[in-house]
Amino acid sequence: MLHATPWIMRFDIRGAVLPTSPRASTPVVLERAAAQAPDGGVLITSGTGESRQAAEIASWAMKRPKRVTSHEAGARLDHVAFSVEQATGNVFGQDQSPLPDLGDLSAFGDWFSVATTLLRTAQQRGDYDPASTRSVGLAQNDYLVDLKVAPFYLRMSESARMVEISQTHLKGILDAAGELLDGITTPETFDAVVASIRRIASATRDNEGAAQKLSQTLQGVLSIHRGELHIAYLRANVFLSRDPESGYALIAQNMSLRRFHGVLDLDKCKRFSAWLLARRAPHGVTDWAQHTTSAGRQPNDSPAWTR
Repeated sequence: MLHATPWIMRFDIRGAVLPTSPRASTPVVLERAAAQAPDGGVLITSGTGESRQAAEIASWAMKRPKRVTSHEAGARLDHVAFSVEQATGNVFGQDQSPLPDLGDLSAFGDWFSVATTLLRTAQQRGDYDPASTRSVGLAQNDYLVDLKVAPFYLRMSESARMVEISQTHLKGILDAAGELLDGITTPETFDAVVASIRRIASATRDNEGAAQKLSQTLQGVLSIHRGELHIAYLRANVFLSRDPESGYALIAQNMSLRRFHGVLDLDKCKRFSAWLLARRAPHGVTDWAQHTTSAGRQPNDSPAWTR
């Protein structure tokens, strides 16, 4: 029987809350307007208006110093025969509401690809790879912190739900996800989220690890809904134990399902079009949706999802 008390996983969730100014600047001054702080944070140079807003964006995109990964940290927990892994999924969808014209960002083809460029920038800042099953718990955490302080939101919020789950009762996960994504997705997009969560469950069951393991799950959602572009992530830590005959099974537990949600400031993206175009990924939102550990897997078909 697994007990969560023998050790505590601590995450450093420092992030610089970057103030915003009402106007944009030309990207020419971006790279010289900010400096790296010794502790991995960012320093904003003095200034007002355009130069300060440019500094905020440049500092947000700066590379983080390398830190110990939870895979390396997990090696220090071998005395409890415990391993840590990652399982991820991404989906995107939209309703029929229009978004503004891309303007100078037309090379992206759609607003989803603009959003994935920002997500990719945050991933590169901390060398986070959502397609790796090898646990990079600190990098995953830092990635979410970097998204929270990204200077490209109209608004940002966080919320959470506690869910009791077991091998025979999983419906609470989907119910909590529905509450946390209410007003963010269409019913069709949420159906895709449900299927992705079940694919993550398949990945978690199949990934090899120690007799007892922690799976750090992350579900990404890009949604155009009611005239806004939403970026959302659902994150949860799930404990499993391996049976010699049937494989991994969930341990009965209280799970915290946490949601990060930001609404992209499309006007600001257009004002900093040159900066975004310089970072444009060769592939767009479809590549983002596939670059996960659960891509290509079949959804877990356990009857526990209905009870």
